[in-house]
Amino acid sequence: MVQTFNNPFEQIANELNSIKSHLADLTEPTLQAEIISDKTLCERLEVTRQTLGRWRKQNRIPFIQIGSVIRYDFNKVIIALEEGVSK
Repeated sequence: MVQTFNNPFEQIANELNSIKSHLADLTEPTLQAEIISDKTLCERLEVTRQTLGRWRKQNRIPFIQIGSVIRYDFNKVIIALEEGVSK
């Protein structure tokens, strides 16, 4: 009978990859989409509609447009603005 030996370093690498995958799942934020209008976003951020328009043109904030209707996922807007400040 032939006995095969597993490479211990390969086993360790597999275990580490499994742990890394589980940690990534735990650290991923699970934010529920909160779709809001420009009026609501202006109120929450205390900015004008002109500012929102400028930010959209600069691709500074994400938005959803269907026809002439524009909506925002509030959590994604906050993340985008925070990342823009840290640049």
